[in-house]
Amino acid sequence: MSYKALTINWSLAAVMAVFSIAGAQWLGFGFPFVHMLYLSVAIAGIQIFAFTVKAFNVRDGYFAFMLLQQLLLILTGSILCQLLLYLGAALAFPLIDEKLIAADRLFGFDWMAFFLWVTHYPWLMTLFNICYDSFIPQVAFLLWLLALTRRAAEMDRFVLAYIATLIITIVIATLLPAVGAYLHYQLDPAQYGVRPTAATLHAKDFLALRSHELTHFPFIMKGLVTF
Repeated sequence: MSYKALTINWSLAAVMAVFSIAGAQWLGFGFPFVHMLYLSVAIAGIQIFAFTVKAFNVRDGYFAFMLLQQLLLILTGSILCQLLLYLGAALAFPLIDEKLIAADRLFGFDWMAFFLWVTHYPWLMTLFNICYDSFIPQVAFLLWLLALTRRAAEMDRFVLAYIATLIITIVIATLLPAVGAYLHYQLDPAQYGVRPTAATLHAKDFLALRSHELTHFPFIMKGLVTF
């Protein structure tokens, strides 16, 4: 792990933090005190532990130090991403669900037909749920594997790509928001045996942000990105 790469990654995270605080003040959300406090405590605690491990030259200390630094960057970027996504939703740009449906049709894809087909195969629905839930374990496992094999440069590039992807996602989700297929088609996930996690769990906060009924950061924030 190079200090140059760490500097670049932390600089991107710092830019996200500045935009979060400035955007919150501009939109009247107030300072996200609880979330920033939580993030600051996490950063301080993990950094102290990481440098302690490195300083005392604990067995596999370099491996642990690399892993902790990158996990901390992932955690920081993810929390700041959530704050920025809430601010982006509050800007209430026009929804593009109809345009996304039209784009699907250009490629010959019918979301509703595919969804109804999947509901006839519970095992396939379960498989899709497992794949969806595996996102965080995949990231953690990949970082662990790269650190274990001492592939510091690849780890730096992965975390840089992760943070850059978060920023791109924020921009797209802000300028081209979508409410999601379940809400657009007015489907009840429970009726089809679908968990609300990736279906309608975001609906309350997303719609409240767009109507300006929600003007603060809830302690537990929902994932607002739909696809």
